[in-house]
Parts: sequence; C-alpha cells; structure tokens
Amino acid sequence: MGTELIKQEGDFHVLNAEVHVVSGANSSQTPCRATSCGRCGRFGGCRARVATAPAATAAPASVSRPFTVKYGASIYKGTVNFSARNVTITGTLHAVGCRYVKAEAYVGVDTNPPLGRNQSPYYCNTNVPITLPVPANKPGGADNVDISLSADADNGYLTTVFK
Repeated sequence: MGTELIKQEGDFHVLNAEVHVVSGANSSQTPCRATSCGRCGRFGGCRARVATAPAATAAPASVSRPFTVKYGASIYKGTVNFSARNVTITGTLHAVGCRYVKAEAYVGVDTNPPLGRNQSPYYCNTNVPITLPVPANKPGGADNVDISLSADADNGYLTTVFK
C-alpha cells in the first residue's frame, strides 16, 4: 500500500488521512525550512507532529428546573437538578396532615421501569426541607422525573419535570 498525499498547504499536509503539522512554522521562532517531514519524509520536517481535532464540547454538567406539587393544603416546592447519572430533588414540604414525597427518574415519557426512585418518610403538620437523590445510572442520565406528594401509597398528586 502506497502513501497518498491528499492536500498540502503552507505548514501542514494530509497524508493517508493524517494531518501532519510542521511545528514552529507559524510562530515567532525561525520558520522551518527543511525539505522533508520528520514523520513521513515529505514537505517540511522540523519536528512534525500529528494534529488532533479539537475536543468535543461537553454537555452541561447539570440542568436545574423549578417545580411545585400540591396536595390539598400541602405543598412541596423546590428545584430538580439533573446531572450525568443522577437526579437530585431539593425543596421544602409544607405538610398539612401527614404527607410524603416520592420521585422516579425516567428516560423518555411513559417508560417502565424507572431508572431509579426514592421516597421520603411521612411528615405530619410541619414545614421540613427534603432532599431526595434519585439514581439515573445510564449514559446521559434521566431526562424527566415524576414527583408525587401523597398521603398514602395509592393516592396523591403528581408533577413531571423535564430536563
């Protein structure tokens, strides 16, 4: 298999799908005037190196969204923080009667089973801060979370928060 010089411009050339850059050619140093690339033997030659593509831009480390869920005179209000492999729900519960908070993390709508879930204990007639970490151990994490405020296992009010 022979070598194929695809493109040659100024201080670099492409050879067999690799970009070879002659270092120092566009700097305040004396430009390189050698006749062959130190890597492949063509064009240039002063300490040639393989150029790499710029690093991909990463997705935001986390996304935060506000939420409110009500059940009668009770209310749980706060923020959902979506990150790479988990969701954290942080808020304050104003419980009238006995209430608990439950959260389930999902990818897509109406998908079962959830990636993860967590639930608070019951709180009665109080104001209390509640933080619920919910695992979402999948690349990219969850893109939505269901947060419910309930008085018993089969009853409650639900809100869905999307990333």
